[in-house]
Amino acid sequence: VPAQPRWLSGTNMGDDSPSTNRTVKMLMAVALGIALLAGSCSSAEPLATIDGDDLGRQELERLHVDISHLDEDEKAASTLLLVLHHAFTTQARAEFEIELDPTIVGQAFADRTVRYAHRPDLDLALAAENLTRQRILIESELDTLRDAIAEELVLSESGNFDLDTAYQTYLLDKGEVCIRQITLLSADSYDMVLAKLEAGSDFDALAREYSTDPFVHREEGKVGAGGDLGCSTPAALPRGLDEASLDAPVGETYGPVFSDIGLHLLWVYKRTAPVLEDVHDAVHLHAVPLQGPDLFRDWAIDVLETIEVDLDEAYGTWGVLPETDGIPTVVPTYRVHLIIP
Repeated sequence: VPAQPRWLSGTNMGDDSPSTNRTVKMLMAVALGIALLAGSCSSAEPLATIDGDDLGRQELERLHVDISHLDEDEKAASTLLLVLHHAFTTQARAEFEIELDPTIVGQAFADRTVRYAHRPDLDLALAAENLTRQRILIESELDTLRDAIAEELVLSESGNFDLDTAYQTYLLDKGEVCIRQITLLSADSYDMVLAKLEAGSDFDALAREYSTDPFVHREEGKVGAGGDLGCSTPAALPRGLDEASLDAPVGETYGPVFSDIGLHLLWVYKRTAPVLEDVHDAVHLHAVPLQGPDLFRDWAIDVLETIEVDLDEAYGTWGVLPETDGIPTVVPTYRVHLIIP
């Protein structure tokens, strides 16, 4: 079955690390490919018709050195790639006025071909896999579209964008909290220490006597001494304490708080957390890599469920398979009988 591209599966956008080492020759080749793509035309007998637009057979031929060596699954997968490219490019232009930037596409191309960096000739390396630069170019353009669309969806608060979650995650990374805490073994010990604290006992002394934190007995002034963890971003704290440090009232005991390392009595003695109105744009940009992938996936699925695709049966049939969760795809000929009506 032709696999859905990884960027359609909701995978975190930061999975592919950008490579900064790209040659002038490679970028020139990419620019040429983009120019050729823009000037391509459909053949008289189209490979597919997408919302009334013909997709020429030569578009598939340009992805491979020899398409006669493709099996039905490979043929369907490459056809799907072309359908996605056409549908997403068209919709991105109509909905967001997104046009592909050759420089950004060139970087995406370099990222995708970095694994061939040790090979003296990129074209020969690709040919060994029955691929061409055009195939990598199409994938690179889809990578670029994915990122641009995801950013637009976040900035416009489209779909299922969650502003409250975006603001909370921004504060976790950008806010500052200063806390004291006592790590305890049970709810009973928590209640006992809390009662002593409310009766006037010194926090530092209670922490040194009852906390299981190994740093609690350090000399005064060092992080952890007497339960004082000092100031940090909430994200630097153990999971559980991080969000609690934003929720707890300043200057009061709070808990019990459960973290990855135990149960805590928490005391936030200082917190710096800008209000949303003051960091509105920064919150949205911070949310792009976090919420963008899921928003893009929802957007892409909506596009695929809306477009009308008519394929030459020699390359597959547009339809839904049991394992595609209702998402249409290009179904190889030998699996057409499994299409869900």
